[in-house]
Amino acid sequence: MNGTWQDSIEPPDANDNEGNTNTTKKGMVSVLICPLTGMRATVNCPNAETRTFRRGSEPKDFCTFHVNSPK
Repeated sequence: MNGTWQDSIEPPDANDNEGNTNTTKKGMVSVLICPLTGMRATVNCPNAETRTFRRGSEPKDFCTFHVNSPK
């Protein structure tokens, strides 16, 4: 045996946002968006979509339309 399965995997990039799972590319961030309001989705938003934005330009406020509505 000449190695382990881990030897064939590239090591993580030290500058790669330290495991932030919602980051797709450097400088980009993916967030769940309510398609009705364009705001960040809450658990009450029935059709949330993942959209990618440049870091810093993503919506910060959460959906106010689906605040208390059932799914």
